[in-house]
Amino acid sequence: MRIPKQMRTSLLALTAVFLFCIIIVCMAFAEETEFADLTEQNASAEAEIVFLLDTSESMKTQDRAMRAVDAIRQGAYSLPSNYPVGMISYGTEVWEVMPLSTDRQKLDMQLDQIQYGGYTNAGAGLSQAVALFSESNEKERYIIMLSDGEIDMPDTERARQSREDYLQAAADAKEKGINIFIIAVGNAWKTPQVHIFDAAEMTNGAIYFEGQSGSLSQIIGKITGERISFPREALEITDRRDGEAVIQAPFPVGASRVSILVLNSDGIEQVTVKDKIKEADETKDRVTKDKAIQDNGEKGGKTKDNKTKASETKDKNAESTKEENAEITEDRKAILGAADIKNTKDIEDTKSTKDKITGKIITGKYFAVAEFDSLTFLTSEESNPIELHIYAPELSSVQAYLCTEFDITPQLKVDYRIEPVSPILQAEAKQTAPSFQHFADITITFTDTKDNQTILFAEPPFSGREITFFLNGEPYTTAINHGKIQQTIPADEIEQVEVFVDLYFQDTICHIKQPGPIQIPKTPDPKIPEPAPKPDYRPLWIVLGILAAMLLLLSFWYLKKSHTTIIYMAQPQTPNNLSQKSQPQPQLPKPRSSKNQLPKTQLLQKRFPQVVGTYTGKFNLYLIQTAEDLDIPPQTYRLFGRQGEPLTLAQILSSCEVKLGKIGEEGIVFYPGPDHSVIVTNQSEYCTVLKKMEILKKGTGYPVYYNEKITITFEDGITEMEVHYKNLKPSEKQAYG
Repeated sequence: MRIPKQMRTSLLALTAVFLFCIIIVCMAFAEETEFADLTEQNASAEAEIVFLLDTSESMKTQDRAMRAVDAIRQGAYSLPSNYPVGMISYGTEVWEVMPLSTDRQKLDMQLDQIQYGGYTNAGAGLSQAVALFSESNEKERYIIMLSDGEIDMPDTERARQSREDYLQAAADAKEKGINIFIIAVGNAWKTPQVHIFDAAEMTNGAIYFEGQSGSLSQIIGKITGERISFPREALEITDRRDGEAVIQAPFPVGASRVSILVLNSDGIEQVTVKDKIKEADETKDRVTKDKAIQDNGEKGGKTKDNKTKASETKDKNAESTKEENAEITEDRKAILGAADIKNTKDIEDTKSTKDKITGKIITGKYFAVAEFDSLTFLTSEESNPIELHIYAPELSSVQAYLCTEFDITPQLKVDYRIEPVSPILQAEAKQTAPSFQHFADITITFTDTKDNQTILFAEPPFSGREITFFLNGEPYTTAINHGKIQQTIPADEIEQVEVFVDLYFQDTICHIKQPGPIQIPKTPDPKIPEPAPKPDYRPLWIVLGILAAMLLLLSFWYLKKSHTTIIYMAQPQTPNNLSQKSQPQPQLPKPRSSKNQLPKTQLLQKRFPQVVGTYTGKFNLYLIQTAEDLDIPPQTYRLFGRQGEPLTLAQILSSCEVKLGKIGEEGIVFYPGPDHSVIVTNQSEYCTVLKKMEILKKGTGYPVYYNEKITITFEDGITEMEVHYKNLKPSEKQAYG
């Protein structure tokens, strides 16, 4: 059956309208959830990592020195403190399961229990690893699998079942957005394509071969440093000589935690920490004591005795330090000979009762991590308090990275400000009532979460960095100035201020505790004193009134005679008037300058009495293409609450900070119309404006109702834009007052 052409056209139009409505609903939903999603993402960890270790019998041959265990510890301690880590070990069955946790000591305890033996049930291992992840969709998820071979089970049926479980677990990982990285341990890989590699290919992961891709330590370093990216800074090795390398780490003032990761593919024997603040304090104390002895005035035997005692004390301290270092060295040698190479040494060097540097050093075969906390007391002069010394036979391949973390609570201060409206606007309003503008001056200061007193980001490295934040859901971007940012917003329609700060630096990790809403401390408007009595000018006013009335009548007669002030709108095409002969539409008069001082609203009412009113709704602006192929995101321009003043497209684009150049946008003019409509007229030279499939005639007003759009092709013939007219939701109207 052949469908008539007119019916086909109607069906296509209905389909287009249906698809357009779906797109608008999706866009509205995205706008509503953007702020909430960003809040949840910032409040949680950035990534979750699960290590999956093959502990089958064959690993004894391929990994006699337990390099895989050391590599897992290196990977876990290389990550930021808020990244939860899990662990699964499997052989014939799943042996060890450690749920996701930020406590790295739990992982150490599980790794201590690792023993190689049994078959290779990779299906059960991967299934258990996928099940460890949380349900949040806002976190990156990674599985790092270390294995020396293919699935191997006691019989054919169990091997087949394990393969099926493995493929199903890989499919589940793909659905959940989990990336799987597979590290092929040892040199027993004869074929480049084996069954377990499918998981990496299915989940957009990667496959690394030990030897071909580097050592296990180097491969783990690539995955945690490149694939699982997070803010960190490469450090310079200041000195390499005689088996010792020196690293000076610049600690940002106010940091809550700092970790230094040291990698050396040739192995690490020992790592020590030199506290320069403590040494400076000890030197200062020693100089003070020596000066006190000299000023004491006691000579001869007492002075000699004091010197003798000081010398004996110094010799005892030196001997004690030497014995302690020898003891540590012997302990490290014993540890280096063990299968599971690790050592953790606590550091606690007290500067005063309140201020101290605490931390620990974790060492492995090819890595070391020095972790420090309680650093908020540091000043700009003490921002480089630690010197790290690395000892190894070969130091040419030493690399070091600094990971800095801040615990931040933004402090919010709101000041209420009242300013009178300018005298010109008061004159235009005929001074019928005093008029004021109201503002909220907002200052956000960044402090340490623990004490809420240490001011963060006040040092030069952070000054000038731009920060994105939200005030009552509206985005703003400004630069840090002396540890704070400032913003002023109108306060007429709001009673409180709620701030959400989104901090992201390429070299710093920020854990933010968002502040709660703050009430605006509003005060009553000041009263204007009544003016003093004026002389009686009534006779003069009568004469002036008569003259003004005559002048007004003459002006009204002249304007009525020379100008047409009624806007005619294009009639919609309906079946009733399709057959009627279209009448020529009077052209809309172009705005011309006027010397009177009437407000814009009264001028609009005088020229266009049928369209004076108040705007409603909003415009959604979409730039389809530009002459310079600019990528400009969609913009929203609120009309609700504006008085009946004509708006040009140039004014709207300027408010949205979109610059297209002089290509006719000033000739596209909007007016408020009846029934919540907006009247659009094209007064440009060469711009083309379409409403649906109809080209708007120059100078003629056309009504645009809710959920309708117009398409504009500008004078350059390339730039094209869509303007969608939308209603405001009740919640949005309430927010705008």
